[in-house]
Amino acid sequence: MLPEWIRLWVSSGARVLPNVSSNNNPSSIYVTNLISLFVSFFLAIQVPFYLSSGLYEHQIKVTLIIPHVTALFLIPIINGRHYHLAASLLLYFIYGSYIFLSSFLAGFQADTHLFFLLGLFIIPFIFPSRRYDLKLISSSLYIGAFLLIEWPSNMISITGDITPDIKPINRIIFAVTCFIAAVQVHRITSVSWRKENRERARSESLLSNVLPTSIAKTLKRSQQAITHYHSSATIVFADIEGFTHLSNQLTPMDLVKLLDEIFSIFDEVCESYHLEKIKTIGDGYMVVGGLDEKNVNHPVVACLCAKEMRRAYNEFSTKHNLTHGLRIGINTGPVVSGVIGKSKYTFDVWGDAVNLAARMQSHGETDKIQVSETTFSLTQKVFDFSSKRHLFIKGMGNMQAYWLIDQPLEPPWR
Repeated sequence: MLPEWIRLWVSSGARVLPNVSSNNNPSSIYVTNLISLFVSFFLAIQVPFYLSSGLYEHQIKVTLIIPHVTALFLIPIINGRHYHLAASLLLYFIYGSYIFLSSFLAGFQADTHLFFLLGLFIIPFIFPSRRYDLKLISSSLYIGAFLLIEWPSNMISITGDITPDIKPINRIIFAVTCFIAAVQVHRITSVSWRKENRERARSESLLSNVLPTSIAKTLKRSQQAITHYHSSATIVFADIEGFTHLSNQLTPMDLVKLLDEIFSIFDEVCESYHLEKIKTIGDGYMVVGGLDEKNVNHPVVACLCAKEMRRAYNEFSTKHNLTHGLRIGINTGPVVSGVIGKSKYTFDVWGDAVNLAARMQSHGETDKIQVSETTFSLTQKVFDFSSKRHLFIKGMGNMQAYWLIDQPLEPPWR
């Protein structure tokens, strides 16, 4: 196992946040952090040797190493703040600066500038995939620095028999070949990472469609079980009355198309009221408000959503000549929400409040919205209700319920 500090260094900023542009590929961030760690370690281990030698040239080398290592330590910090391009540029300039200055201290005779050619193949992996132009310019600067050092020191080298030395010429050819190869690597990595970005965005979109946004964020950070207690949430159940009779009248394909159309309408309605769709079971549709702790008016919003769902269903049934109405039940109370499963995630809510909401629906009537005593007490100043109804619910005993019958009196939720 790697030490924790190494893992934190390499992964700093590599987790893409939902509100951060996904054009920055996490792979480039990992590589940038990893290279900064490797280079800083490589430079740091040279310091004791140079200090112990006592040579003036080596002491100068130490003064060159220290600021470069210090700058390398900034890279994971900058990435951690999600300034990924700035971190890549810093690594690029640190790498080039150290090679050039080391070559200068050696009188451009130590072949240190050959590391510029290695840098050509590092560049494609540290810059964001969308910046192909920046990769090309950066590579051109590196190859230019190499040729600037190589040309005056070796290009005019002549042997004693007046025969041109082809060694520097071979180096130039090799350098140009490396540049051409690196450009191709730029193209390949750019295309590959753009594809990876699209696939990642698609998977995140699918995950956000299956799970609430807050749960999806938590799930991407940790694979542990996710559960939350909510002291107050409002649950809405909707059900098509006489669905069994309707299913006998339609072919399976027509029935699925019918349910898909109406549930898609319900999805749009719930989204407009910022409520969380939980699941569909046959012809049943379940939605919850209040899982977002900021939504303190969820009982009112849930009632408004239920009224809009009923209106939308009435238009739908008229369009398709259906005689089957919609029953809706609403209850407010404490619930526990969480994710079930390890491979195929399912988000659900549990608690007596959920069971009572389901009973409000099942003991309801066609084209009516039945609310519990709790929901009534929280919304009676906003909506008009019928007189109290007395119900006996198996397993729960005697309950009071009300029909939601009127438009809201005031809009205090706005």
